[in-house]
Amino acid sequence: MDSKKIALIIVVVVLAVVAIYFVARNMNVVATTQGVYLPTQDQLSQASPGWKLISLGEVNDTFVVQQTFPGADSYYQEYILSPTSNQTAVAITVVHYPGSPQVPNLSLPHYLINHYLILVNVTGNSSPVDLAKFLNLEVQVMMGRNGTQVKIPPYMYPSSKGLNLVQYYVLNVTSPEGNFTQYSEYLLGNSSSVNVAVLTGQDATQLYNYLYGTTGHLAINGTLSGYRYFNLTVNSTFSSIYYNVGLKGNNVVLVQAQGQPAFNIFQYVMERV
Repeated sequence: MDSKKIALIIVVVVLAVVAIYFVARNMNVVATTQGVYLPTQDQLSQASPGWKLISLGEVNDTFVVQQTFPGADSYYQEYILSPTSNQTAVAITVVHYPGSPQVPNLSLPHYLINHYLILVNVTGNSSPVDLAKFLNLEVQVMMGRNGTQVKIPPYMYPSSKGLNLVQYYVLNVTSPEGNFTQYSEYLLGNSSSVNVAVLTGQDATQLYNYLYGTTGHLAINGTLSGYRYFNLTVNSTFSSIYYNVGLKGNNVVLVQAQGQPAFNIFQYVMERV
């Protein structure tokens, strides 16, 4: 059984900033704003026709954040796909500092608003992209507080004493099994890690059946409060990976745990989704 088939469904968006090829003047402004707002699809369509919003994300573990942005405690990102290449995306990043921003030596277009550093960059193979218009749009959205916010649904598993919520994101997924909105979180402990994904769409049953088919019928079936699920453990030389996959209405719930099983997390999400 190829465990990668299931693992690939739990898409991990790398929320990292890569400084490449673009130089812009540092601009500073004193303004009053609270919370992080990112452009909606409608706002993007007006400013940059054809560009498609594909994901929103948040990283709020201080240790992880400070590896990229010293002094910051969280950052938020939006990925926008080019209309001419599915290998090109613009990332809008908003970094929050509890104190005065410690602006790194950046060659990327960026802007300061109180405790927030806004910057934009392009990823993938691309022809030159006018990043200034994406930066200007994000500044307008933050100043006007009229965009979308990253909000974690109440059915996702919260941080606990043994597991910290490191990152959360929303992603639009197009697959042969259908189109889905994927809500994902990554939890990290001292000796374990857990990926949780909830994929919502009208073809949830088809996706669930596909995932079960990839196990070669090695999975263990069960029911939870009347809903179908299966478990699978993949053993390797150094560790074991535990999968729980459930179907509830238009939702497929996937939990991938390493270090120790996480059925309690799977049950928590299944009961609340």
